[in-house]
Amino acid sequence: MDAVSYKKFHESFMQNNNGSSILEVAGVVVAPYFAIFHCLNLVLVANIVSTPLKFLLEFTTIVLLIIANVTVANEYLPVVVVTLIVASVAAAAGQLRFVLHEAPFIQIPTTKPEFITITRALVNLISAVCILAVDFQCFPRRFAKTETYGVSLMDVGVGLYVFANGIVSREGRQSEEQFTWKKFRKLAISISPMIVLGMGRSLSVAAVDYHEHVSEYGVHWNFFISLALTVFLGALIVAPIREKDHLKFVAIVIVTIHEMCLQLGLAPYVLSDSRENILEANKEGLFSLPGYIAIYIASMYIQNCLKWSEPVIKCREFLLQTAKMGLISLCLWKMVYIAEEMFGISRRLANMGYVIWILAIGTSMMSLLMLLELGYYFLKFDKTKSDECVHEYAPIIIKAINYNGLIFFLTANLLTGMINLTVQTMLLDTISSVAIVVAYMLILCTLQTILYVYRVQLKFW
Repeated sequence: MDAVSYKKFHESFMQNNNGSSILEVAGVVVAPYFAIFHCLNLVLVANIVSTPLKFLLEFTTIVLLIIANVTVANEYLPVVVVTLIVASVAAAAGQLRFVLHEAPFIQIPTTKPEFITITRALVNLISAVCILAVDFQCFPRRFAKTETYGVSLMDVGVGLYVFANGIVSREGRQSEEQFTWKKFRKLAISISPMIVLGMGRSLSVAAVDYHEHVSEYGVHWNFFISLALTVFLGALIVAPIREKDHLKFVAIVIVTIHEMCLQLGLAPYVLSDSRENILEANKEGLFSLPGYIAIYIASMYIQNCLKWSEPVIKCREFLLQTAKMGLISLCLWKMVYIAEEMFGISRRLANMGYVIWILAIGTSMMSLLMLLELGYYFLKFDKTKSDECVHEYAPIIIKAINYNGLIFFLTANLLTGMINLTVQTMLLDTISSVAIVVAYMLILCTLQTILYVYRVQLKFW
């Protein structure tokens, strides 16, 4: 197929998608959690210390599972998830029953929680798989981004990126301190790489006539610009707030006003085909910002909910915080179905339904990974009694991704562009498609792991 015809075919293939179901999307996002549990379990049981062996085990159990779930095994996703859950519960019950009596003595470090590291890296990992896999026909169309309303796996991406940035936000941690010019300058420098990447992406897409789904963000707008402006504006909004508990009210006010504007006529305008000026050309990116800012500020509030006054706490206190996070998650899921009935869920608008849905998924991931952290310290009680109390148990691929998070995502985007410019991905058979995605992820994960092992952090801001 010639280049012009293929570009039209590719763009038409991405349009008019109505999405998947809330339950199916949750299944794809949650499945890697159980894979991580079994991976850690195997490392503990087999006492694997070799980095290459750990990498091979993790790539096979975690990365390949994600690839399979969004390609060849997507029809069997319920079976995969249920099997992983049953196997995880059985394994946990079999091992924890011998150490539960030690609960009063278990201590858990809180200085650098590993569950936050894993949450952020998983968002990056799933997104990296999907941004290339979506360009192959083996990737189910229901997982691609929705056109107007609905939910899909790729709709989760930008929202969870905002959530992942909010739970580690410096501004969220320092909301009681005065916002000075020095902090403003530091904030501007911190978002500068994303602004540069956003402008670079827009220029390169136009230069090579790369296929682009305009209704995602607009003509010139893109993910990097949305994320940069969300972080910048979110930090400015919370700067005057001294009481951290008030962050949740700020998020509620922003998303409520945003939804009111959408209901009063903004939604039809954003979803229309009119693009007569620069504002209309980028209306999706511009008018979805309030929704992303609400997610960002709500994530800051969640960050403050997970703060402990001591560097090491007893497992009972950690379990209570886990239960609190789980309760927040359950309340949000109830609100998701109410909001879906009232307003619908739209990534393109980042409306109230979308904001609540993203927060529900994010808090669910956090709750499960907090349970994983608790279980790990039970099984490693002999280590926590020594000077090795703070132990980085996260899989090496996960730590490597988190170590150079922006570089990982940038490399993923560059490799995706190179593959699409050299191969007509939509015309390939399933075996070839999956092989390319596996090779792409192997290259990505290997590069990140090498950088992590040699402690090379490509960050200047």
